[in-house]
Amino acid sequence: MKHLSGRIVVGVVLLVLAVLFTLNALDLDVFRRITAFAAVWWPAALVAIGVVGLLTGGSFGFNLVLTLVGVALLAERVLGPDTFSLGRYLVPFVLLLVAILVFSSAFHVRRPKTAPASRDPGRPAGGEEHVHVFSAFGGHDARNASPSFRYAEVTAIFGGSSLDLRDAQLAPEGAHVEATALFGGADVVVPEGWALQVSSTPIFGGVDNRTVNPGAAAEGQPTLHVNATAVFGGVSVKNRPDRER
Repeated sequence: MKHLSGRIVVGVVLLVLAVLFTLNALDLDVFRRITAFAAVWWPAALVAIGVVGLLTGGSFGFNLVLTLVGVALLAERVLGPDTFSLGRYLVPFVLLLVAILVFSSAFHVRRPKTAPASRDPGRPAGGEEHVHVFSAFGGHDARNASPSFRYAEVTAIFGGSSLDLRDAQLAPEGAHVEATALFGGADVVVPEGWALQVSSTPIFGGVDNRTVNPGAAAEGQPTLHVNATAVFGGVSVKNRPDRER
């Protein structure tokens, strides 16, 4: 499906508001019926907007949250507050949303098709094509110098993780980094001049691309794809570590 034009959406919203204000000015009974209906069923609009966003390729995380919040509010109105109260289930509901978004981000990442190469005894330390950097309640800094870097996972949970790729070279088909920060910070350091694509899922957190002149790859140039998920934390892609600034 094609993306819905933003101007069309704005135009429809303004048209609906114009009709509603006109009915209110005329003091018609139909307006009172519409407002009474809307007071109960307005969360259905959230569901509709979220579903349309999911189908038209909008922000997956935002539209999924919008849809689920709309469904929860509808359940509260249809079943009654005695049967289902969003306030009562707010904490587990938020945790469920965060878990769904984290899982969806993990399964949407483009993983490399090649298997990790066998460890070459003559290869220097830090020259692996596939790298895993993990920290929990602490810090872990890693540096990679692979002549054919392909894939890395950088994870920080209540701590900080950093992967420095300035001495590495991308594999001819490109490479992928999955960076995840949960109540922590994850940094990916890349050399200037690399073609870079960053996709992000910030959930009460932030993803920051600080690289110099990031852009599309030239013909024949490999691209580094970074899939970043930040949950109450931050993921940063940069050309130099903060300690060298």
